[in-house]
Amino acid sequence: MPTVAGYPLLEALSEVSDFRKSRGKRHALVAILALGCVAALCGCSSLTAISQWGRHHSAEIMRRLGFTHLPGPSIATLHRVFSHLEAAALEQALSAWWQAWLPVRGALALDGKTVRGRGGADQPALQVLAAFAGQVRVVLAQQAISHGDEIGAALALLEGVDLQGWIVTGDAKLTQKAIVERVLAQGGDYVLTAKANQPTLCDDIATLFAEPQVVAETITTTQRIDLHGSRIEVRRLQASSALTAEYTGWPGLQQVFRLERCRIAKGSGQRTTTVVFGITSLPPDCADAKRLAALSRSHWNIENRLHWVRDVAFARMPVAFAPAKRRRSCPSCATSPSVSWACWPMIAPPRACATSHGMLLRPSIWSPNPPSWRPGRK
Repeated sequence: MPTVAGYPLLEALSEVSDFRKSRGKRHALVAILALGCVAALCGCSSLTAISQWGRHHSAEIMRRLGFTHLPGPSIATLHRVFSHLEAAALEQALSAWWQAWLPVRGALALDGKTVRGRGGADQPALQVLAAFAGQVRVVLAQQAISHGDEIGAALALLEGVDLQGWIVTGDAKLTQKAIVERVLAQGGDYVLTAKANQPTLCDDIATLFAEPQVVAETITTTQRIDLHGSRIEVRRLQASSALTAEYTGWPGLQQVFRLERCRIAKGSGQRTTTVVFGITSLPPDCADAKRLAALSRSHWNIENRLHWVRDVAFARMPVAFAPAKRRRSCPSCATSPSVSWACWPMIAPPRACATSHGMLLRPSIWSPNPPSWRPGRK
């Protein structure tokens, strides 16, 4: 993965406006945010650990992070800053910084998820829509889902993301003309699945592939066989450029595809076959059937590389003590892998953005819990 030219994280964090009054302010906001990033990278997952990390390290390191007064911030200061921090501004700054450093672009998966540990008796569980770059395992942006409106959340999320060079993938729920138009307006492409929520589109695609000999010159085909324990999976994808945007009414449509999945149980020989349809803005010379199959399947990397890791490997900490208003505004930065890995170029030479689950997905350090809170305490 090649090295690319970005800009320092401190410069990105300086874009977040400081909400505090000048009187009595001892530490710059950019320095506190940088400390949080560095401490999270080193494994700190509480305000106490972050404060101790700053106080136990040398004055030279703290000065490089932007501190002019030593020792570093106390637990109370961290709690006060993080509980009033504007989450949207921090996410925007980090997303722009990440995109400047990314050496490659490709599939960008959109998917919603109920965040573990983010609900209670007095409030419904929190749902977050994430834009996940699976190739480099980075969340570029997130948006809280209000009242189950995943489509509205997707439109709001895409509005603030530069999609130049990205191919947005999503499940059938996000196959909406408004979302397609927003993706194209932001400079991106799309590969989306069509199911019963778009019956006319599905009927048109099914009719096309029912008689493939009629449009044989426009069709490309690929097939893949995988062995998984006690089952065999056969995936066969056919793509055609015969249906146009003018005929279907879908903006930017260049190709449609039919994906057939056949699962065979090794022991009994029982076969289970499912068929789904899809649309894409990628022309045949940019994406043949083989690439479309890879893009379609890569969408589900978000399940085991993001959702599963957050819920299981790094289970979210509860925020029962956080005010309701802050709990609604904090999820974006609280669950951002960018926050915990972002500090690396500050303490090491810029290199390829090679990452690991541990670096990207540390537990949240941004939950505004009181300093006295500990796991297991009531």
